[in-house]
Amino acid sequence: MSSPRPTAPSPKFAPSDPAESPIEPSEFRIQTQAEILAYLRILQAQACRIDLRSPSGLGLGARLVAVDEKASTLAFESFTPLLKENGDGALQALPNGQEVTAVAYLDQVRLQFDLDGLMLVSGKDKDSELRAPWPSQMYRFQRRQAFRVRPNTRTPHVKLSDPAAPDQALRLRILDLSLGGVALLLPPEVAAFPPGFEWTSVQIELDRETRFSTGLRLQSARPSAEAGAGSQLGLLFVNLSTDSQLRLQRFIDLTQKLARMLSKKKP
Repeated sequence: MSSPRPTAPSPKFAPSDPAESPIEPSEFRIQTQAEILAYLRILQAQACRIDLRSPSGLGLGARLVAVDEKASTLAFESFTPLLKENGDGALQALPNGQEVTAVAYLDQVRLQFDLDGLMLVSGKDKDSELRAPWPSQMYRFQRRQAFRVRPNTRTPHVKLSDPAAPDQALRLRILDLSLGGVALLLPPEVAAFPPGFEWTSVQIELDRETRFSTGLRLQSARPSAEAGAGSQLGLLFVNLSTDSQLRLQRFIDLTQKLARMLSKKKP
């Protein structure tokens, strides 16, 4: 019987601001090899799309085609560049990166894990494969579902540029949010945003301890329920980092707990 693989140290989720306290990611972490293997088997059986991304921006869409339990290795096939400008060169360049993050979705659950030692293997009788050792740990995040919350104060906001005047910064109030996206209030004096417009970087500020940068994509716009208040925008997070996702999850959990406490106090 082979000896158990050593457990890798926990990744560092450094705060983006000195005033912010460090986050303990253990609540979302899967470390037992049995549970990791179970999720890998599901990803393989369901031929789930898995996005492989490097810190430099290279990315490929792939599927897990082999889970070698004896050798503790994985094999990926069926590659599609995530960005058109990367082209087919991403397949050769991606394995040269120092680290690659894999992201996949199972229903309402997002799985994320790092791959070290990714190698491109070419064969005469089959397409190229990307191979890597098993991940030593995974992260499991619950997607939106019923976890959309309304902030308890009017303070949370997003700072972003006005598409009609890129040099002008806007500060828009957050109406509600989830792990998947956010609803913002667009004042009536601000011109409507183009459908599908995407910001590569905006500033999210939920409270003094929860601030981060991310991308946003406009999904919908409709008149606000408040008369004369403007429009309500629905936006999706784009390339939300693990660190930011952990901060957002913590804020949502605390907001839910506070809401439950306040509801119990009502006569």
